[in-house]
Amino acid sequence: MTEADGPVGVQHRSLRDTVLDELRDAIVTGRLAPGTRLLEDQLAGDLGVSRFPVREALGALAGEGFVEIVPRRGARVASFPPERCRDLFELREVLEGLVCRLAADRAGPDQIAELRAVVDEGRRALETGEAERLPVLHTRFHRLLTDAAGNVMVAEQIERTALLLEWIYAGRLRDRMATSWREHGAIVAAVADGDPDRAEQLARRHVAGARAALLGDAPAAGGDAPEEDRASG
Repeated sequence: MTEADGPVGVQHRSLRDTVLDELRDAIVTGRLAPGTRLLEDQLAGDLGVSRFPVREALGALAGEGFVEIVPRRGARVASFPPERCRDLFELREVLEGLVCRLAADRAGPDQIAELRAVVDEGRRALETGEAERLPVLHTRFHRLLTDAAGNVMVAEQIERTALLLEWIYAGRLRDRMATSWREHGAIVAAVADGDPDRAEQLARRHVAGARAALLGDAPAAGGDAPEEDRASG
C-alpha cells in the first residue's frame, strides 16, 4: 500500500470508496499480485478502518473483475485468463477506433497539444528507464483521446475498461512499451491532420498489436514511423 496523509480511516472521503481506490491501485500496480489472498482483518488493520468498508470494497472489486471471492475460502486477487484478455481487446479495438475517428473530426488545438505532451512524456520515461510511469501515462493518453472524441456514451464504455487495461499493461506488456508509444505518436499525427480514416486504422492496429503481444493471435502493428515522426511537429 502507498503511504497517505495518515490512516485511510481518518480521511474525509467515503471509507468504502477510499479503501476501494487503495486496493484497486495496489492491484493495478502489481503490489498485490494475482492469486494473493485478501484477508479482511489484515487489510482493515493496514488501512486503519473496520472490516465493513473492506468487505464492501472487495465486493465492488469483484464486480469490476479485479478480485475473486470464493465461498468459504475468501477473497483473492483475480487472474486474467487469455479468453478474458481476448474479449477485452476485441471490445477496445472497436471502441478505440471510434474514439480516434471522432477525435480526428473534433479535437481542438489545446487537446492536440495535450496529447503531444503526453506522448513526449511517455518517450522521456522510456529514455530514462522510468517504466513504472508508463501504464498511468498510457491511461492518461487514451482518456485525453476520449475527451477529444466528445461522445459521453463512448467515454462511459471506455472508462469501464480503462483500469483493467492499465493492469494488463503494467504486468504483462512492458516489452511492448516502446512500440506502443511510437504508435501513440502516429495516432496523434493522424488526429492533428484531421484524418479520421487513418486515425481509426492506426487505433485499431494499435490495439491489435497489443493483443498479439499478449496472446500471439493477431498480426502485429507496424509501418507507422513516418507518421510518428510528425506527432511532435
